[in-house]
Amino acid sequence: MSLSKLKEGCKITGANGEINIPMFHMARLATLKAEGKKESFRGKTDYLTEFSRAAQEIEKGYTDSLYVPHRATKDCMLIMDECRRQMNLVYPFEK
Repeated sequence: MSLSKLKEGCKITGANGEINIPMFHMARLATLKAEGKKESFRGKTDYLTEFSRAAQEIEKGYTDSLYVPHRATKDCMLIMDECRRQMNLVYPFEK
């Protein structure tokens, strides 16, 4: 599968500023605009990095990731479920 031609982004707007993330699913750049200032944050993200980190943690015998613990995943899902609830988005298998 490839998402190389997908144009998607995320914009979070708050009372004190906004955050723009051009490629939300593989965020490498985020721009914060607040109080008349603009600051960019760059990082590296790719599947190989994620797989390598998971393999290292499994080799060390961890049952929960130190990088992204189970609780963080569950919290993210709860936020997404609340967004879907507010949008009245129901998938066919949920009916």
